[in-house]
Amino acid sequence: MRAYQNAKDVLPPPLLAALQQYIQGGYLYVPATGRRPWGSGTNTRALLAARDRQLAALYRQGTSVRALAAQYALSVRAVSRALERAGQPRGGR
Repeated sequence: MRAYQNAKDVLPPPLLAALQQYIQGGYLYVPATGRRPWGSGTNTRALLAARDRQLAALYRQGTSVRALAAQYALSVRAVSRALERAGQPRGGR
């Protein structure tokens, strides 16, 4: 997170005046542009997709969601979401 900056120190006066018509004395978040999607700079997405496929394979072999959660140190909900991402509908196990 970036530090707070005073608008009068970073914006040209005409833009500051235009903004002051909408907000005065409050906080305004200005999102960054050109940001890359999450995980695009690393192989994290690929690693998580591989883990999800492994969870789905073990689930198809009969391992329960609770057992998978314990084995992978995940919550039951996280395992269920991983199974959904891997295209494995969750049954009653």
